[in-house]
Order: sequence, then structure tokens, then C-alpha cells
Amino acid sequence: MNSQNKTPEQGIWKAIEKFKTAWNIHNAAAFAGVFAKDADFTNVFGQQFHGRAAIEAQHATIFTSMFNTSSISILKIYIRFLNETFAAVDVIWNMSGARDFMGNPWPDRKGLMSLVMQREGEEWFIVVMHNMDLPAVPAPDLKNTAAANGLQAKASL
Repeated sequence: MNSQNKTPEQGIWKAIEKFKTAWNIHNAAAFAGVFAKDADFTNVFGQQFHGRAAIEAQHATIFTSMFNTSSISILKIYIRFLNETFAAVDVIWNMSGARDFMGNPWPDRKGLMSLVMQREGEEWFIVVMHNMDLPAVPAPDLKNTAAANGLQAKASL
């Protein structure tokens, strides 16, 4: 435990809460502050940005346009500690209030942020982030499928 009696999990949750709050108030500097100085960020469009300054600049632009009325909520967080300093973190999110590139309302979205986070002192920062939209159709239950059981499906003639 650190000097503030927080567990590593609590430190990660705090960082994700800062991320969410910064997004919901559309503050690019606060948003970028959750990232390491040399972080790599890939958004849902596959665009890549390197470094906190580039992440801030990109979000300053989109927070005044397509995402200026958007809000996100965090649905689930999965944490796997790689060691005392690094963790792999999956965050399931929901977004509402966004607009597409043409300014049309964008339907509510659900997505996945895949993060590598690093502890620096008492705080956790995002070092690598890949963000993606999840499909609207739920994933099938693969427990009883031929592929999940290691069997090859036979084509019927």
C-alpha cells in the first residue's frame, strides 16, 4: 500500500475516473493529463497520436466539434497486473451525445479501451491506448459451437 493507503486497483480506478471526468467536461488538457508524456493513442478511426501534447491537441479539436456534447460512462473495468509498475486494463464504455463528421447525431455507442498503464510514484498513467467501438450485435455464445470445441464443422452437400 502506498502512503495514501490506496491499493494499486484504486489508483487505476482513480485514473479512469479522471479520464471520464475530463471527457465529460470536454477539457483536453485534463484529458491528456491522464496519459504518460510519451504515450501512444489509437482512436476508434485508427488514427494514431504520440505524446501527451499530440493527444491534447487532437482532443482540443474534437471537444469543440463532434464530441462537444458527448458524455461517456464506464461500464466495466478489467485489470491484470503485469508487475508492480505495469497493468493491462480493459475498459468497457458507453457514449451518448456525439455527432458524426457531418454534424448528424451519432447513435449511442459502446466500446472498449485497451490500455497499458504505468505507475509513476503514487499515480497511474496511460502509456498505450487502443480504442474501438463494439458491435451493436451481442457476441454469440461460443461454448457449444464446433469451433470452440476444437472440431471442424462439416459442410453439408
